[in-house]
Amino acid sequence: MGNYRKKIFKDEWKCFLFLNPGIFFAPMFASIVVDLMGLEAAKVTCIHNIDVAQGRAFSKGENIFIDKAVCESRYKSFFENGGAGETWAYGIDRYVAASDVGGWCFYFDRENDIAMIAFPSFRHAALCRIQLEGLGARPIDELIDGGNAPLFPYSSLVPEWRDALLKNYGSK
Repeated sequence: MGNYRKKIFKDEWKCFLFLNPGIFFAPMFASIVVDLMGLEAAKVTCIHNIDVAQGRAFSKGENIFIDKAVCESRYKSFFENGGAGETWAYGIDRYVAASDVGGWCFYFDRENDIAMIAFPSFRHAALCRIQLEGLGARPIDELIDGGNAPLFPYSSLVPEWRDALLKNYGSK
């Protein structure tokens, strides 16, 4: 198990909230991203498939772009036949997503069933409270200690995963 804070996020990221990895493929994800972009006056968000891109030059299927014109039905079409991410729904890949402003960053790891959004500060996260509620994003302590099974069974993780997540992302 890796430490995402060291591998994906650098020191400028301070606030990490976890969510159900399945939300990434839900059409409502596009609306929430567009709202997040509006809060920071961003123009575009790139969703990047790390595993498709690894070791290859830029190619179709490694990026999806969301701007304010992308509605839920358009986002859903990205994952359908002929869409830029048509194979994404069936793989166990890793993804990152960030806007051109960079006030937040998502990380999704389908193989390990982990998803999170990171912010440079807790103040930044507080500004996105409504969007975070829509995502069901919560601190890892709350998800593990409080159960929250309807959201995602983080409380059912094997002890090594639980301990590592709490050590790296918990508030205690």
